[in-house]
Amino acid sequence: MKRIKWYVYLIFILLVCLVVSNVYWIFNTKSIKENLDKNCQSNLESVREELQNKFFTDSKDFLIDIAIPLTYFVRDSLQSNRTYQVGECFNQIVKNKGFKEISFVSGDKIQISTNKKYEDSVFSKLYPEQFASFQKITVVSDQGKIFVVSPVMNVNEKIGFIIISYVLSQ
Repeated sequence: MKRIKWYVYLIFILLVCLVVSNVYWIFNTKSIKENLDKNCQSNLESVREELQNKFFTDSKDFLIDIAIPLTYFVRDSLQSNRTYQVGECFNQIVKNKGFKEISFVSGDKIQISTNKKYEDSVFSKLYPEQFASFQKITVVSDQGKIFVVSPVMNVNEKIGFIIISYVLSQ
């Protein structure tokens, strides 16, 4: 019987080591890939949530910036008996993306609205009654909509308030 040379054993051992190391490497990289995928998903979720919060905050700030001069315009136009200008202004604003409707409420009735079927109706049927009690510009969020309620003040009394409905588009 012939003896196998020592280098054949060495080659066999090296081949076995190579196979074992490859199997280990395959399973190890699979585990690393799964961990990276989980981390990436959690990072994506946190970034998405952060962007949505920033978008909401920026939208609120934008609407407040719109409401301030609009309130003064409405007050001045109503004092000068130019209600048609208020309606025209509301209609021009609503043409922009995101704006759904704008209404001016005086007493408990909607006096001017971009939705003509709401005019002369009781506002509490369409909006929460708490809107009438706000004394400063207030932003209320409700299921993807933002309502900005801005009181219109005369020199010493509240003559009504403006309700701006804005839809957050994703």
